[in-house]
Formats: sequence, C-alpha cells, structure tokens
Amino acid sequence: MRARSTLAAVAALAITGCDGSPTGNVGSEPTGPVDPMTAMAASTSCSGRCSFVLNVSGAGQPEVFRVTEDARVQGRRDAAGAPSVFTWSKSGGTKTTTLGEPAPGAGGIALNRNGWGQSVGHSEYRAVAWEPDGTGVYLRGPNQVQVIGVATHINENSVIVGTGYLPGDNSDLPRAFRWHYQDGFQYLLPANTRGEAFDMNSSGAVVGSLGKHFRGASSDWFLWTPANGFQDMGGGRGLAISDNGHIAGYDGGGVNFLRTPQGETLALPGGYLAKDVNDWGEVVLVGNGISAGTDGTCGSAVWYREYGLQKLRSPVPDAPLCFPVSINSWGDVVGTVAREIVQEGQPKIFQHAAVVVWTWKNNAYRFVAQ
Repeated sequence: MRARSTLAAVAALAITGCDGSPTGNVGSEPTGPVDPMTAMAASTSCSGRCSFVLNVSGAGQPEVFRVTEDARVQGRRDAAGAPSVFTWSKSGGTKTTTLGEPAPGAGGIALNRNGWGQSVGHSEYRAVAWEPDGTGVYLRGPNQVQVIGVATHINENSVIVGTGYLPGDNSDLPRAFRWHYQDGFQYLLPANTRGEAFDMNSSGAVVGSLGKHFRGASSDWFLWTPANGFQDMGGGRGLAISDNGHIAGYDGGGVNFLRTPQGETLALPGGYLAKDVNDWGEVVLVGNGISAGTDGTCGSAVWYREYGLQKLRSPVPDAPLCFPVSINSWGDVVGTVAREIVQEGQPKIFQHAAVVVWTWKNNAYRFVAQ
C-alpha cells in the first residue's frame, strides 16, 4: 500500500490506520467506456441500468458523497448529537466513524471524504478536517488563525479546497481556498474577487464560480491548476471536474456543457444540472425541479457523448425520485431515492428512502451477490 499524506504535520494528530487503498480495484480495470446499448441488450433482469438498494446501516439519514473506483460508497450521517461518516462496501458492509472534536454536538458536518478515510467539512462555519479515526482539527492560516468558512473537498494527496476567508481579510468576499499540511493556506482567486470552489480532482485542479452565486446571474466560472494557477473561463459555472480534466457545468446563457481535456465544448441537454463527470466524459445530471417521469423514470439521467441521454429509474416503487451524485470510471453511479411529501401551502419536502447504485449488469458483482 502506498504511503498516505497526513494532516498531522500541522495538527499533531495520530494516524491510527488506513481505510483501504483509494486506488485499488475489484476485478479487472475497464478497457474503455461501457457501451450502454450493449449493456441494456445483455441485461435480462433490469430495464436500462440495473439499480440496487444498498444496505447502508446505522442511525440517522445517510447522505452520499461519492463512489470510488473500487466500488466503495462514502457519505455521512447527521444523527442528532453524533455526526459521522461512513464507507460501505460489498465485502465489509458499513463502517461508520463518529466525528470527534471539533464537532460540538450537531455543529460539525462532513462534506467530502477521500479514499484514505480523511474527511472535511465545517464546524459552526469554521473549516475542519478529520482523520480516519474521527479526530478533527481546524484548518489554519498564517499565525495559526482559523479559516472561517467550509472545506468542501479533499483528494488522495490530502489537498483540501473550500470557500472562506481569514479573519482580518475582507469578510464580505469569501473566496475559494486551498490548504495542504505542507503548503499551508492560500487563496485561489485574485484579491477582491468573490467566488467558491465546487470540485477538485486527484491532481489538485479546481473548478468553481466567480461573482454572484445563483443560476442565471451574471457571473464567470474559473479553473485553477497547480501548473497554471487561476484562469477566468468566462460566463457560467464549473460544477465538476474528472481526474483527466473533463469539466461539466453551464455557460453564461444557462446552457449545460461538457468541456473535454482537449478544450472542446459540447452542449448537454437542458432541464438538468450536472452533478459529476468521469474520465470518459459521462455526466451525471439531476433534473431541475425534479419530478418523476410518466415513463417510469425518476427525473435524473446520465449523458453519453456517443449515445445521448439515458434516464435513470428508481428501484423503490414508492420512492420515484432520484438524486444521483457521483460516477466512477466503471460507469457506476450512486445517490439516493426519495418520496415527495406534499403539504398544502408548504414547499416540497423530499423524504429519503434508500441509498442506491445504478450500474451495468456486468458490473453488478461489485455491489451485490451474484
């Protein structure tokens, strides 16, 4: 197992064990994109993608972060007074870690986890990182000043990004930042520029937004890379970036796009919002104003350059709404399904029903007994 970076150099935390190699794979590596039409034709047990409910045990409602290359599902639970993170796998079931200080009561919340089991988030709007054993530390800048804001992503090299500021800086302009135990704290955006980080890949490239923070507003999106630094990419918002540089988002006119590593820009279907993209350029899309389709689909989809839009279905009959959040290079998609609770005069309420994986039949062995 290769060595893991640790947050301990700054926080003086002990590393108590490894949550498994983030680069290991179950079975053979895929040799190319999975052909969805072939997979659908070969499947005798499911319509379109196979979908399975995962038994993510434990107290509190689970929220999913991502699916790893080796078919582990990571997420969090927010049980009252005991916030926690979990990793689910077919072989090991659910392994839950309670988040320790700094996470007073329900004030601590994790937003992302890497393959080593390190997690990031915030505690009462102060950026926090947690080791695999749940031991936490506030992220700090020069002179040990706490970072005010949220840490949103951590990659396999323990690089952390988020949105916030240091006390004494202009608190009206929270900015995307980067933190690493060796490099410390740095802003990713120019001075006096408001913006937030939305995603980061394994090489440390970051995408996000500049300016106003709501869809349709006049704002730009940015790309930051270790090699080239900050780049203003024009109108819109960069929402997701894959390890090899595919970027999904929407432009200044609100049109969804996929930008390839070669710089080609492709239009994606309207009526959706991109949640994730993998190295093949396959994009997970969640429907705007999500509602179940009359054809049995659940309001969300996966887009393929070769085959277009493939709508997802819920495996839970009374929970017809899908909220997929992550896709890996095998084409496995994870998320949750929910039911809508209607109360007169009240906004929509979505009640969580189950954690679900959508996968092709030939990959199902990675998640369920065959």
